[in-house]
Amino acid sequence: MRWILASCVVAILTSSSIAQPQVSHLPHIKRLPSGSARPAARASELDWLAGQWRGEGLGGQCEESWLPAVGGTLIGSFRLADDGKPVFYEFLAITEDAGSLTFRVKHSTPT
Repeated sequence: MRWILASCVVAILTSSSIAQPQVSHLPHIKRLPSGSARPAARASELDWLAGQWRGEGLGGQCEESWLPAVGGTLIGSFRLADDGKPVFYEFLAITEDAGSLTFRVKHSTPT
């Protein structure tokens, strides 16, 4: 359940930190209309994300971990494995930015 909530928060943060048009091939991603004010938020409000989650999804075994906020930044990671082999990674950061939050993601695949 926390994994689903964390995914929803990540989707909301993504939408609130980037004001771009809707991406047609990703209709589930919501974005603020251009020129809209970003909501006020602090990283410490997301400390409930801290922890680890595991479950089946996306065609394999998913794992996500988050550290609590330090200095206005939460750090997380995501791994997708198939048949016990990693197939995809993400390194995640939620940072305080101009009184709101920005979500940054770096995707990677094993070599």
